Amino acid sequence: MEIEQTLRANSEDAGKQTEKEDWFDEVIQNAPNVATLDFTSLLYRMQEIHDAKGTDYEAGGKPYENHRAVEEIGIPAWKYPVARMFEKFARLKSYCTKGSLAVKDESYEDSLFDIANLALIAIILHRERNNGRTEDNKDEMSSVQKFASGVVRSYLADNEGKPFLERASQ
Repeated sequence: MEIEQTLRANSEDAGKQTEKEDWFDEVIQNAPNVATLDFTSLLYRMQEIHDAKGTDYEAGGKPYENHRAVEEIGIPAWKYPVARMFEKFARLKSYCTKGSLAVKDESYEDSLFDIANLALIAIILHRERNNGRTEDNKDEMSSVQKFASGVVRSYLADNEGKPFLERASQ
C-alpha cells in the first residue's frame, strides 16, 4: 500500500480517479520490485513535465518548435537541447557546492527531470535529422521502437488534446 501511495504522490493529479490510476494499478501488479516502481513513477512524472512544457513552448502546435527555432541561425535543432543541458548542469553544480538554490520554485529534481527530457529530445531531433538513423549510420530502431514511433506519430497527427498515456490506454 505504501508503494501505491508513493506512485500516486508523484503524479500531479494525485487523488483523482483517472485513467492514470488504472495505469498505476497495472504497473504495481507487474513490477518485480520497489526500485522498478520508483523508476516507473519517475518516468511517468518525466512524461507529465514533458507534456506540460511542450504545451507552454509549442505555441504553434509543432513538437519541439522552440528547439527548432535555432535552425534559423544555422544551428542544428538537436544541439539546442544539448546546450540547455549545460545550463542545467551549471545549476546542479551550484546546488552541489552551496547546498541550496536561490530560485525556490525550481528544485534540483526539476533540473534533473529537465536534463533527462532534454537528452531524449536531443536524440529525437538528431534521429529526425538523420531519418531515424544513429550517428554511426545504423538503423537502430527495433520492431518495438518502430511500433512505438508509429503510435507517437499517429498521436501527433491526430491529437485530440489528451495526454499521450491517456490516449494510449483507451
